[in-house]
Amino acid sequence: IYTVIVAAVLYTLFAIVLTGMVNYTKLNVSDPASFAFTFVGQKGLASVIGIGSMIGIFTGVLALVFASSRLIYSFGRDGLLPNFIGKISGSQHVPFNALLIAGVVEIILAGFVPLSYLASLINAGTLAAFTFVNFGIIPLRHRTDLPNENGFRVPGYPIIPIIGGLTSFFFITQLETKTLVMFGVWTLVGLLIYFTYGVRHSMVKESKFDQSIIKENNA
Repeated sequence: IYTVIVAAVLYTLFAIVLTGMVNYTKLNVSDPASFAFTFVGQKGLASVIGIGSMIGIFTGVLALVFASSRLIYSFGRDGLLPNFIGKISGSQHVPFNALLIAGVVEIILAGFVPLSYLASLINAGTLAAFTFVNFGIIPLRHRTDLPNENGFRVPGYPIIPIIGGLTSFFFITQLETKTLVMFGVWTLVGLLIYFTYGVRHSMVKESKFDQSIIKENNA
């Protein structure tokens, strides 16, 4: 929570500086920071910011590859996707198959889809996940069949989850129409895979998930 607060404050202060340098109506570009410094004659600083942005994009994409591969791996481990996706490499102890699939898909998307469009799709997916997580907390608090380890609990329940879910959903509605259409198609594909394959092979549904995790951890 503290890191989110710090990031939000820094982004806000930086936005205030940019709008003080250039009128906000001119900042609707792909590189507003570099544009603002170029606009006021600081081309050297604009180049430094551009290099920093490229490094930031690279690290962000790298983190996305790792995160998406682990997500695909967890789907394969649970049976929502074919089992070979949920296998761990014997020598390197990494989900090689999931990592390969995630990398190939993201390479294809990066080669044929504009970066700004990809960013919007990622935003849509992230906001949708936040929406489900926030609203999902509400019924999960009432589950009696889940172990209670007395760990972290969201403060301000249920007000904070409701505000978080509604806010995330509101931001989804503010995305461009083409982004929402593509996200809708992507979601339908996911639902099709789930209802035609995943729901019939899920280890959670068959109450085998906990045993498989115990065996994997022992191994």
